[in-house]
Amino acid sequence: MAIIGAGYAGLAAAVRLADAGVPLTLFEATRAAGGRARRVHIAGTHLDNGQHLLLGAYRQTLALMERVAPGSSTRLLRRLPLHLERSGAFRLRAPHLPAPAHLVAALLFARGLNWSERLGAIGFALRQRLGRFRAPPDQTVAALLAGQAARARRELWEPLCLAALNTPPESASAQVFLNVIEASFAHHRADSDLLLPAADLGQLLPEPALRHIEAQGAEIRMGTPVRGLAAGPGGWTLTTDSGQRHFAAVVLAVGPHQLKAFAASSPALGQLAELHATRGYQPIHTVYFQFQGARLSHPILALDGAPGQWLVDRGQLGGPAGLLALVISATTPELAASPLALERLARAQLQRGFPNLAEPLWARVLAEKHATYSCLPGQSAPPTEPAPQLFLAGDYCYTHFPATLEAAVRSGAAAAQALLSKR
Repeated sequence: MAIIGAGYAGLAAAVRLADAGVPLTLFEATRAAGGRARRVHIAGTHLDNGQHLLLGAYRQTLALMERVAPGSSTRLLRRLPLHLERSGAFRLRAPHLPAPAHLVAALLFARGLNWSERLGAIGFALRQRLGRFRAPPDQTVAALLAGQAARARRELWEPLCLAALNTPPESASAQVFLNVIEASFAHHRADSDLLLPAADLGQLLPEPALRHIEAQGAEIRMGTPVRGLAAGPGGWTLTTDSGQRHFAAVVLAVGPHQLKAFAASSPALGQLAELHATRGYQPIHTVYFQFQGARLSHPILALDGAPGQWLVDRGQLGGPAGLLALVISATTPELAASPLALERLARAQLQRGFPNLAEPLWARVLAEKHATYSCLPGQSAPPTEPAPQLFLAGDYCYTHFPATLEAAVRSGAAAAQALLSKR
């Protein structure tokens, strides 16, 4: 069997197949595993290509971490009870109560909202629960929140939408937003916990997963892009710079924006590539600032205004002291085209919110142009097996959730299970 792509989806499929005793070869075009959640090396420091945040509800991701490195989900992730704070303006903290009482209590005592706004937010949450977290398929998050007070939308619901879906509320899917709310708040209190990586993304899962499957006998071909994929008798032929190889089955675990490279191998893939090209993608920019000894009041804070939404203190998460990561979701095309302008705007935003910060020692802008697909209303998942013995995996294949690590892991596990069921 062959797996193309060593992102979280491909790694999840590889671990499941290797554990089932299936001989496999993993192809990855780059030298670093992790896909759109990987480690980079800048200014003498290991950084991440984007600041990822997990939720306690990400059960399959946490289980996969434990499978390949027992104890890693507690050792490499800092678990914090839900805490949303914008310095001096808003704070929401979830107490240690059973779900959903912890959410009701958090909203009831939210700082920065008046009583009417708090009760309105509680009413909204309870109505969604009574409605089984269902929305019309064509409804946007903005329409869903239309009855909420402006301040509750601005301080609470809209930041949650951008953080979870990386799509502006005006165009984001209300149903997927409600799926995230249900998974986080409806079942267990710990599901809403924020899990912040206390190690770089390479250590979090990709490197342990590669070691795990290699120990099971898998062949790992890093830095080996697959140039061609063609159906043949009894399987598929892969073309790389080293030649051609035949495999009985293939798991194609690449990003949706990369499907066009394989469009000629299957009409279904061609149609899927065209569909995602029309839907579009949302970038995520991370502006890293290295300050001398700076420390935030909490490891993650919400930001006011533009361009960023969140500020993460990497120094509190095992990184160098004073290293801050400013996260910008759904960047406008104009800003995305000018990293220097983006850096200046981010620095100005920090000066407004944290006037006591000195000048940074250095700053870097990292862009993930295809970080997520646009999470629009009415999107459906592609077929797991668009052609015989060709299986798809990727966050875009699990549309119950937005483009997250959990969606990628679930899709990889599903592709592997589908392949195993055909053996």
